[in-house]
Amino acid sequence: MKRMAATFLLVVAFLTAVAVKEGKAEMEWEVKETLKVDAKVLDLAVSSDGKYFYVLTADGKVSVYNSGGQVEDTLNVGKSINRLDVSPDGSFLYLADDVANTVKIAEVSYMADINITGSPFKGPADAPVAVVVYSDYQ
Repeated sequence: MKRMAATFLLVVAFLTAVAVKEGKAEMEWEVKETLKVDAKVLDLAVSSDGKYFYVLTADGKVSVYNSGGQVEDTLNVGKSINRLDVSPDGSFLYLADDVANTVKIAEVSYMADINITGSPFKGPADAPVAVVVYSDYQ
């Protein structure tokens, strides 16, 4: 009985060692692009959809980059901000200020220019226009 238990333990130990060895993965990586920033990088956050990433620098600015690495906009947030994060839906930036012991919650929205050159219209060309956006889809 002792011999059978010892054999069983030896087989289990062997299979575990083989499984662990076979389970090892090697990671390869390659730098695709390096972005030059104007000041020391303090923090970085990526939107959950991967369309934007935010870079906080020591000069108190958050640069908003698109997934292609181009700067979309730069926000002046103050030099005391030293960390940032983005909400899962990408609509808020959380900015931590260790000096004032505060967290600023900034709503983020994106505006896009719509080129209407040559589009048909009714009424005077210089008439004021109001656009209403309903977020509840009703």
